[in-house]
Amino acid sequence: APAQTNLAFCCERGIGVAQDLEQAVAWYQRAAQQGYPRAIYNLGVCYEHGEGVPKDEAKAVEFYRQAAQQGYASAQCNLGYCYAHGVGVEENHEMAVTWYEQAAQQDYPRALYNLALCYEDSQGVEQDIDKTIACYQRAAQLGHPAAQCNLGVHYEQGDGVPKDEAKAVALYRQAAQQGNVIGQCNLAYALLKGIGVPEDPACAVEWLRKAAQGGNGRAMCLLGDCYRHGQGVEADVEQARQYYRKAMELGFDAEESLQELEQHAPAKAKKPKETSFLGGLFRKQ
Repeated sequence: APAQTNLAFCCERGIGVAQDLEQAVAWYQRAAQQGYPRAIYNLGVCYEHGEGVPKDEAKAVEFYRQAAQQGYASAQCNLGYCYAHGVGVEENHEMAVTWYEQAAQQDYPRALYNLALCYEDSQGVEQDIDKTIACYQRAAQLGHPAAQCNLGVHYEQGDGVPKDEAKAVALYRQAAQQGNVIGQCNLAYALLKGIGVPEDPACAVEWLRKAAQGGNGRAMCLLGDCYRHGQGVEADVEQARQYYRKAMELGFDAEESLQELEQHAPAKAKKPKETSFLGGLFRKQ
């Protein structure tokens, strides 16, 4: 069964053979019939996303359940996610927490991260800041970028941990280096404002570009500010205008910044609202 599963994976990804999703499913099915949990889990993923088989979320859930009951952490986490979001099964946050906890006990990073969100937002469990932080910390240690980013926000704001801006920046950097766009944006903002790190506008702009390429509206708005004021780049009104418009297309509120730019009015020195783009909505992955 392990060999069949490896062959299926090669067919699925086109490793050493031509990519063939239907052939991958056939090999996963053979291995799954022998009760091999990794094959059962991968079959669930195929059904959830309709890869090589017609999409069938309810069937995906059943495969995840079979593998989860054998203690397979990835399946436990995916089953938890399905319960949390009503994918192929009726939404049930308590059941989501139950399965996340089982995977988290195996140090599965994504489950630790999802469990942290549950404890933070009281989803299926009572709100518990200590457990939130503990789950984020373990997931962050295991290299989970969104956990690193969210833990950074807690350190920046002193929420559930002693305030430590330098530690926040270090965590944002870890997330940013893994391509996490919110981590990139938060790191850039810290570099722009000298939060926990010396000001470095040019470096901030580089991180903002990466986050903007990843579709982060806040990064686009901040890039607009940089071009408008010549921070880390040469001032360029047209570039500023374009970035503000891109940010607005993504639903980010850059209208006031754009209006001020069009009126050529000096920008008002406004205290940034940390919670609006470092915490809350923009923090969640």
